[in-house]
Amino acid sequence: MGLTLRTPASLRFQAQPGSYLYDCHGGRFVEAEHDASATSGFVPLYLSQLFGVPIAEWNQLTQTTSEELESTDPERRKRWLDQHAPKGTPRFAAETALLVYPTLERFVERCEGAHAPFRLSERWLMQPNVPLSTLTCRPEGGGSIQVLAGLDSPTQRALARELLLALGSAKLEAASPQAAAMASSLQELSPPQTVAEPGVYLCGHSSVLIRGRRAGLLLDPIGLAPCGIASRGLPQPALEVATTAVALTHLHFDHYDLATLLSLSDRPIIVPHVPQASIVAEDASARLREFGASDVRTPLWGQQFTLEDLTVHVLPFRGEQMLTSEEHPQARNWGNCYAVDVEGLRILVIADAGFEKGRSMLEEIGDFRAEHGPVDVIITQAGGMRMQFGGGDADFQIAGLTCAHRAPEALALLAPEHRMTMAPGDVPTLCEASGARTVILNGQFSSERDSPSVPSSTFSQVQQALQLHPAATLRQVSVGHGLRLPDLRDIQLPL
Repeated sequence: MGLTLRTPASLRFQAQPGSYLYDCHGGRFVEAEHDASATSGFVPLYLSQLFGVPIAEWNQLTQTTSEELESTDPERRKRWLDQHAPKGTPRFAAETALLVYPTLERFVERCEGAHAPFRLSERWLMQPNVPLSTLTCRPEGGGSIQVLAGLDSPTQRALARELLLALGSAKLEAASPQAAAMASSLQELSPPQTVAEPGVYLCGHSSVLIRGRRAGLLLDPIGLAPCGIASRGLPQPALEVATTAVALTHLHFDHYDLATLLSLSDRPIIVPHVPQASIVAEDASARLREFGASDVRTPLWGQQFTLEDLTVHVLPFRGEQMLTSEEHPQARNWGNCYAVDVEGLRILVIADAGFEKGRSMLEEIGDFRAEHGPVDVIITQAGGMRMQFGGGDADFQIAGLTCAHRAPEALALLAPEHRMTMAPGDVPTLCEASGARTVILNGQFSSERDSPSVPSSTFSQVQQALQLHPAATLRQVSVGHGLRLPDLRDIQLPL
């Protein structure tokens, strides 16, 4: 395994030759010997054979399909799906794809019965975390530098920590001359004399700081990641001094950055409990401990804990599941949602959660409210991400791989009702389920200080949808800004 540096100094973990690994830091699968995802070749080839479409036209077909299904009423949609049913048999498509792409025998096993003509290989699917015994650094210009021979001693763990923190600084400095100047000024800044007031602050993309009078919980920080906030004007010293503990909602690359977490690992880190590591969910607690983080906690769904004057409830994470195979229920995108009681109010944070087969966050929140009472403020995304197949991120490729032999069902996944995350039209129902009277939107890669947390079009769509739920108010909050608690007046992080 190696740690590879790529522009802009992003982290890529690679497995030993002959194995595969899902790189949650880079957001893709890596085939070690080729540095590419086999699924990116197999899934479009398989589906193009199944539907009788030239492979070069497959991605265009999925885009057109999505657009047509969005504008079609349910009755016409059923006729459309029947009309576009597969033109070939799953077995023919699988045999053709495996003939052209024989290395896929490592990913799939041929089988009979309900899951014919293939199933995902258990050996490949349930990859444990790769040990960090041969960590190497490969500069962009080529070559390989052996950084560590192992991580068995405190000294070696400290070296690993320093390496990642140094990489984080390099990312920030390499972004632009302005970013380099920002990095220099941040290093010279001492922590502010006054800690941020009690409030809820947006810290870029899905990152949120919930601050009481004595403690602060920072969720999903990615400050040192390529898509992070450190080079974009947010006051890092003010953010760090206000943070008592850190929590992750789930383990995708835009919510989980190892270097950022290590920079904050002198305080508790709360991560999802992962019963079994797999290619879609790294065991973050094991990974962080390997790098020397000492206080990593994995509370279970339904539990709660306190941080000084904060009470944190751990809710289930439903939605954004990239595997559709019922054979492997343990290989899921494990995560948490959090409800935080502070200053007499309850703040609910939903990051990329929404809908999955058999259960949704609306039901989970309804059950939580019945037991613990209503929520006051909801922070959620409203992008309405839907399950796709045959193109895009590696996670979606795997969705195609696991459902392609049930091709009509795979095609139906493109329909709007098969969304995984909250869409604008879901926000009123979310408010009704939770009892919330205030809504804040985030989670769409906005990281510039003072910039809107979501595009204006998304904000307008949610605002229009909330006309059906007049008891709830949508608040427009920019990055680096928030709502003071408990009066919910506008506020910002101190410079």
